[in-house]
Amino acid sequence: MDEPFYKGFTIVSKVGFDAEEVIDLIFSRYSDMSFFMSLDVDMVCDQIEKAIVKQNEEKLWDIYLVNFSKMDKDSFESFEEFKKRLEQPQQAQSTTTVEEEYDKLKAMMKKSVAQKEGE
Repeated sequence: MDEPFYKGFTIVSKVGFDAEEVIDLIFSRYSDMSFFMSLDVDMVCDQIEKAIVKQNEEKLWDIYLVNFSKMDKDSFESFEEFKKRLEQPQQAQSTTTVEEEYDKLKAMMKKSVAQKEGE
């Protein structure tokens, strides 16, 4: 098994994600884990990020559907408007951008792999 895959989950848990939830998410999204496990560190990070984003969008969609059933002609809002409205307060509260957090995660993964290769 490729080291970046396993190191990725160790690092994911250090930056605030539950590693078990990420593993469950990855296994639910990818049927061929041998391909996923053969990816380099950057691709593992990209795929984990994409899976988390997609999962969050699915959760928002489920919430939107509940709200949609209560909407009328005057209170209707599109899914995109709904998503923007919910994401906007979170962006205002955060001191770092998603890109900065992602870059930090990638740097930690690369450092961890480099340390492992040096052993």
